[in-house]
Amino acid sequence: MTNLLIADADAETRLKIMSYADANEFLIDEAGDGISAIKLFRRKEYDLIALDVFLPELDGLNVCRQLRKISPVPIVFLTAKSREFDRLAGFEAGADDYIIKPFYVSELFARIHAILNRCRETQKRTLLAADGLSVNLNSHTVWVDDIQIFLTPKEYDLLVFLLQNPNRALSRDAILSNVWGDEFSGTDRTVDTHIRTLRDSIGPYGNHILTVWGIGYKFER
Repeated sequence: MTNLLIADADAETRLKIMSYADANEFLIDEAGDGISAIKLFRRKEYDLIALDVFLPELDGLNVCRQLRKISPVPIVFLTAKSREFDRLAGFEAGADDYIIKPFYVSELFARIHAILNRCRETQKRTLLAADGLSVNLNSHTVWVDDIQIFLTPKEYDLLVFLLQNPNRALSRDAILSNVWGDEFSGTDRTVDTHIRTLRDSIGPYGNHILTVWGIGYKFER
């Protein structure tokens, strides 16, 4: 299910959006002011936020700026302002799209689908995963069964190289060249040592790293 947060000062607008969302298998929370929107966001993870520019307590532009400090979550502005200056202000605050009121709810959700599809494609390129093991290339974080673990820089680079080449037998020389660089002056036993510590670090997924006798190693998916 897709989680949405709708923050709009107009209760009727929120109701129309929520009715459409319920019929199309979206989970949705609502807020009538900017402060409530930020509080909801800090308690829960959302896939996208739709923000009214004219929110009471804290307007939508400032809500967007606050959220951009802590999250890349997609944000769509809902507003009656249609001037180019106003749209630019929304994008400069960090919005991903801008829809003018009054609007058809179906159009809003068509834009939401388009944004989420783009985000998912980007995420595929920045996330390496195998079973419960995942690496986020943007944040340089590694997760084992939803628990973040901490690797040394070389262990991290080694894991990324293995995950980027699944089911391929990689020679020690190829690993040294790609992870340590061509100018590395150590021996190929350095690879064996780091493979051993990496296996230990990633716990139950260490057995995905197989020894290929006479060649090197491979990450089997």
